[in-house]
Amino acid sequence: MSIPSDLDERIRKRAAELLGGEAEYQRIADQESKEVMGRWNLDTELIGRILRAHLFLERFVTESIQRSNPSLGSVERAKLSFSQKIDLLNPGHPDIADVAPGIRKLNGIRNRLAHQSHAEVTAEDASAFLQCRTFSGALRARLGKEVDDLKPIEVLE
Repeated sequence: MSIPSDLDERIRKRAAELLGGEAEYQRIADQESKEVMGRWNLDTELIGRILRAHLFLERFVTESIQRSNPSLGSVERAKLSFSQKIDLLNPGHPDIADVAPGIRKLNGIRNRLAHQSHAEVTAEDASAFLQCRTFSGALRARLGKEVDDLKPIEVLE
């Protein structure tokens, strides 16, 4: 750590004055430091797993829209939100109607992570995915075991 410059020291002293003294300044600085470290020390593995699943699904949704609507033009250049892309999927297609709630759930998990800095996939989240017959059937066929034993993040992936 470098030695603080004269300006840094003057700013620190003035902040302590404005806050009512050195003790209050130190209390607030410690509290803010803990908050910053709490945000920094998030579960990056879980965050990465959630984001990877979201990115994978967004790519799949974008390609599906393009294939279904070849005269639409570039969906990527349109800069649509994920939610807008979901709205462009054909709700009359039985498979789309079945998986759309799960797609929206994954987007909700990603939004929860972005706005609350909170990485978690709950049993309720997993249940929403498993209610999609297409998804749960494919998962059961791929794993060949009881999906109820999976952790929520494993169901999401």
